[in-house]
Amino acid sequence: SSLLKVLADPTRLRILALVEREELRVGELSAALDMRQSRVSNHLRVLRESGLLEERSQGTSTWLKLAAGGGVVERLW
Repeated sequence: SSLLKVLADPTRLRILALVEREELRVGELSAALDMRQSRVSNHLRVLRESGLLEERSQGTSTWLKLAAGGGVVERLW
């Protein structure tokens, strides 16, 4: 499954764990992961395209959170 490939990456799992707790900005994720923002953005794109993340823009900031009703476990079975 392509979802398994998305979840197989440790960085993407860390991102999901972070946004599970609270909505975060891209810059905050970059700092928490100690990674360049461009690398974090690439992981975020994959997570958004797989339907696991939602984003909203507020001014110049982009906020990310787990997708409502993501149902990762259900999608795997």
